[in-house]
Amino acid sequence: MKDSDREEFARVMLGVAEVYDKPLSDEKLNLYWSALSSLSIEEVKAGLTNHMKNTDDFGGCRYPLPADIIRGVAGSLVDRAATAWSKVLTAMRSTGRYATVAFDDPIIHAVIREMGGWIDACGITEDEIPFRGKDFMTRYRGYSQRGGAADYPASLPGIEQITNEAKDPEYQPRVVLIGHPQTAYEVYKGGKAGADLLTTTLKLPGANSPLC
Repeated sequence: MKDSDREEFARVMLGVAEVYDKPLSDEKLNLYWSALSSLSIEEVKAGLTNHMKNTDDFGGCRYPLPADIIRGVAGSLVDRAATAWSKVLTAMRSTGRYATVAFDDPIIHAVIREMGGWIDACGITEDEIPFRGKDFMTRYRGYSQRGGAADYPASLPGIEQITNEAKDPEYQPRVVLIGHPQTAYEVYKGGKAGADLLTTTLKLPGANSPLC
């Protein structure tokens, strides 16, 4: 969370304290803020909501501790990781390994880099999808729980870029923006290296062709 979220965070926690009929001192509020600062305000709300709806062993009947809120966020993290993997799979099939790409989510860049890069990712077979997908989503959730990817590549180079750069160090690749174009562009500009390269927006098709 950002400092600008403090007021909203206080309102949310006061509301929760009223629901559970518990006192909320400034010291207690500050401790919760410190423990949950790596989450976004939206994730805190989602975590609280999921905890309060938890009927297993009447867990939702207990005033939420920071760990309960973080545990409550896990469900939304699973959904976000699955959505990110679906976006990556669609881009693999429709854009392929030859293009250099930039997604609208910096965590995708960080995870794909860890998994061997864009070209390697596009080389997986249909049989490997479940296993590579599980690996991707585990890594994605890890970044999300740590507050995101502070250090990520601006783009994920494809074969065309790597081949041409070997011949011409001054080569400037066309970068395909995946997902929401403006957000992908901001992710690209905020990444490491290549921030001054020419970018071209291309909407992501919903193709179901074999992996490239």
